[in-house]
Amino acid sequence: IIYVTDTCQPLRPMPPIPPPYASWLVLVLAIGSPILAAPATARKSINPTVSSLLSHAPLQHASFKNPQHHQHQHQQQQQQQRMSRRWGVTTNTPSRVLTSMPGTDGSRILNERQRHVLRKLRAIGRSLHEVSTFKEKSRKQTGKRWQILPQSSAEAITSASTPLSGPPLATRLAKARAIAFYLLTGVISIPLFVVMLAIAPVVLATDKYRRAGEHAVNAFWASASTMPLYNTEVVGIENLPGPKEPCVYVANHQSYLDIYTLLTWLPRPFKFVSKTSNFLIPIVGWSMYLTGHVGLDRMDRRSQIRLINDCRRLLENEAQVLLFPEGTRTTTWTEGPAGFHPVMGEFKKGAFSIAKKAGVPIVPISLVGTGNLMPNGKEGLLFPGSTKMVIHPRIETKDRDPSDVQKEARAAIASALPPGSY
Repeated sequence: IIYVTDTCQPLRPMPPIPPPYASWLVLVLAIGSPILAAPATARKSINPTVSSLLSHAPLQHASFKNPQHHQHQHQQQQQQQRMSRRWGVTTNTPSRVLTSMPGTDGSRILNERQRHVLRKLRAIGRSLHEVSTFKEKSRKQTGKRWQILPQSSAEAITSASTPLSGPPLATRLAKARAIAFYLLTGVISIPLFVVMLAIAPVVLATDKYRRAGEHAVNAFWASASTMPLYNTEVVGIENLPGPKEPCVYVANHQSYLDIYTLLTWLPRPFKFVSKTSNFLIPIVGWSMYLTGHVGLDRMDRRSQIRLINDCRRLLENEAQVLLFPEGTRTTTWTEGPAGFHPVMGEFKKGAFSIAKKAGVPIVPISLVGTGNLMPNGKEGLLFPGSTKMVIHPRIETKDRDPSDVQKEARAAIASALPPGSY
């Protein structure tokens, strides 16, 4: 003996019926027997809800007393159909009809295929919700694309323009300089990339991890692209470790020019971490791959684990690694006596944990002025000026907590930055 509940649950065995209710059961079966024995066309004329329950099929039609509920239900069906087509789920008629039972608690009669579609759509919805929540948190934390912080307060000053939006003539000159920079680096890259391809077999066979030959070509490429346009003052070159002494360089990240400046003026073959999408850029990304730089997908946890393992493998084989502990370029500015300066962001512990596990020292590097020449988000402008690179004494990581090393490295980098920009 089976029965159907009003919540549209699957059929299940009925518990023992007390004797007083046995007569009522006989009466119900007597009335329901003609309905069960009737043809399908006759059953449909009784009531769409009852007919769908008897046939164990999804409810195809039902009349609702509340038109707003019916309209919302129709919109929900259309949204699920669009998501099903978008994500490649089969949208036959039984699978896309997920109509709620009227007069119940909102449960649905679903076959196995419908449950699979619904689970997939809910997983997609959770992923989209996580992405939107992450973007909303990021927007609240960073505020506008350009956020100016005064020296006397940590609150942002609302500004309609960027701190480096100068007169129209200066902006046009900055655009011309940027075009010259990209044309110069593009023209130089083609023959140098051919050279990198030619020496790649020898470099991989003799210097698999350090790849000093490929790094030398990259350094020449960067110096030929930047030296005609701006100059860099280097301080503390004596603090650099030996060419084959493994270490982790950490530097503040202000601009697209940071890597060019480090490649030009840091006379050591090092490997830096970059987004995996950058490795797909023609010539530039391919040269990064040949040099052995490390890729990272920030949204993939497995990519972060691979990054740690790759860096440790490089350090164990006498290679040197460069990381930006901020994780991204700064978007915050402060106004000081000498004008506007980018503000250094908070450091993450990844670089210091890698150095601690590998047992190698940290070498802090301060980059000053690159953000003023080419601000983050304004890669189409290259303002005139000069930069400065300060190499600080190494910080040992053995028998020390990574958090303490992080604080010491941040203080060392901040000591060379303009007041209020850290």
